[in-house]
Amino acid sequence: MISIVKPNDIMFKYPGFFNLDMHHHELPSYHIPAHIQGSMGDGKVYLDNNYGRTFNLESKDPFGKTEQMDYFYKSDYHEIIDELRVPFRRIPVFKFIDDKNFISLYNDLVFRSKRFPGSEICLRGQTKVYLIERKSEELEWLYGNAYTKEPSFTPSYIRKDFTENFIKALWHSQTASMFDFTLYESAKFLNDSHFNELYHDIKNTRKSPLFTALSLGFAQHYGLPSVGLDLTKELNVAKWFAAFRLDDALKNDPANISNLSESTIFIFGCRPDSIFSYRSLKPKH
Repeated sequence: MISIVKPNDIMFKYPGFFNLDMHHHELPSYHIPAHIQGSMGDGKVYLDNNYGRTFNLESKDPFGKTEQMDYFYKSDYHEIIDELRVPFRRIPVFKFIDDKNFISLYNDLVFRSKRFPGSEICLRGQTKVYLIERKSEELEWLYGNAYTKEPSFTPSYIRKDFTENFIKALWHSQTASMFDFTLYESAKFLNDSHFNELYHDIKNTRKSPLFTALSLGFAQHYGLPSVGLDLTKELNVAKWFAAFRLDDALKNDPANISNLSESTIFIFGCRPDSIFSYRSLKPKH
């Protein structure tokens, strides 16, 4: 959804809190000055609430006109059967019928990612693709195509209509309770030396600035509402989540395997500061 906000709106003072991407007024790489139409001085700032991106151009296709863009990735050995769009990226969709072909493409992407130090390839399996819902007029304006498909990766806290302050308090309290329970149970079988190590380890973790990140990891892992998105570096894990819905898998009924024709594995190139493993943050004991 696109909204108009004032340039002095409080959200610009706290972009991190309001999830704003401050690449303000970014343009697709193929744009040239002659292509830019509209006024820059009308005082309007447009905000796309799905991506947190802001711009103040009245021109068409501020996220890049699809027909003028090349695919973000191409392969000489795999046929593109569809495409997705996000701001400034045209994403190809490939079809695979066996592991061998998929693994060859995956390995190629991993190899290419090594050209960008710090970039990591992660995977996400889904039983189907969920799309952002927009009006056709808005899609036409943003991308130059009313039939554009934008993938939706909605964090669970938004789906449950919780505020971020509430869920952070929830994560902290649940993680603290888990630590307290761990200490209580451990006292039954640890000797004094080992218990003291565990106690001080947990105490230092709770005082650390990383406690929120660790709490997010626990929330994501144990099903609490969170702002996170589950990714994996393990191909078999992504394949499992592409084939099964978790609630159906728990019923242990083979008949509940999803219709694999819609099963999708998304491949992400991630910056190191956008991902973390909660195992790397948890207390060493």
